[in-house]
Amino acid sequence: MAPVSSAKTLEVGIEHSELLAPVPDAFQPGKVFHKAKSNDDRWAIIPSEAAGKWQMLRRYGVSSVDIKTGVRTKKTADKYENSITYIGYQNDPDGNIYTSADIESKLPHSNGTYLIPASWELKTNNDRSFTVVKRGVSVAVDPDSHVIRETKQLESFATFQVVAPNRLVQRYSSEWFNAAGEAITLTEGQTEMEKIANFSPVDELNGIDIKSSFRRYLKHR
Repeated sequence: MAPVSSAKTLEVGIEHSELLAPVPDAFQPGKVFHKAKSNDDRWAIIPSEAAGKWQMLRRYGVSSVDIKTGVRTKKTADKYENSITYIGYQNDPDGNIYTSADIESKLPHSNGTYLIPASWELKTNNDRSFTVVKRGVSVAVDPDSHVIRETKQLESFATFQVVAPNRLVQRYSSEWFNAAGEAITLTEGQTEMEKIANFSPVDELNGIDIKSSFRRYLKHR
């Protein structure tokens, strides 16, 4: 899923694509979906101050733009949440802390929706901030026939910034495209998180063997 052309520069100096290549034929609506087992071991070092177990406090400043009409919808009310997220899963003998590109895509999704990762890149901005750029294909699958009902593509930029001791803000921008690669909507917003535990290696999560993936990465890097 390679970008064809780009526009809409973000704060972090990255641009959203105006157009993406069409999704592969296997992911087109009407095709039977076969969930492939990923053996990718993509890892990257993150700033140690951002590592730990975090509780989401609120999502705010969210707005959505219809790309075709240009109409912007602002959601002014803050949304308070208490979901838990891990930033950093493993550490190497030198004390560097790593996060993985593949764990999120392997976690279960609701309503028969699967996210197939296409590309992932992590950029460290400074010792308190990093940015993740990811692209992927999202398919909604009929639970009985396993036929793909809807296919979309996602291009997402997220910057994680430690703003105070045990406080982190995530600023994100997510653009959705249809199966043909045409832009549909752009959503932007911020999430505030509170650290509830310092970093500790996470070896397994929801049936995912994180430790083995990291060992393979260290062995072959």
